[in-house]
Amino acid sequence: MRKEFETIAQYKEQMRAMLDKAEAEKRALDASEKEQFEQLKTKKELLEMKVERRALEDINAGLVTVACCFHRLFLTSLIIALWKNTTE
Repeated sequence: MRKEFETIAQYKEQMRAMLDKAEAEKRALDASEKEQFEQLKTKKELLEMKVERRALEDINAGLVTVACCFHRLFLTSLIIALWKNTTE
């Protein structure tokens, strides 16, 4: 995901540079710049969503692993309890 974060940062830098340039020249973005800005914004937002989705998938995978561990622990405890009852 590091590469994705670096790419997002690059998009932000490019967008900021466009705005800074226009501001220094005391003007608004022209039509071509607006289009390029919107394209960068869209790419950035899509990549941010991709990173967020991957993070959620990782969290879900971790939760499944934890749930499996608890399930095994529960079953082991149950087996031990049943075994103790049968040996008494």
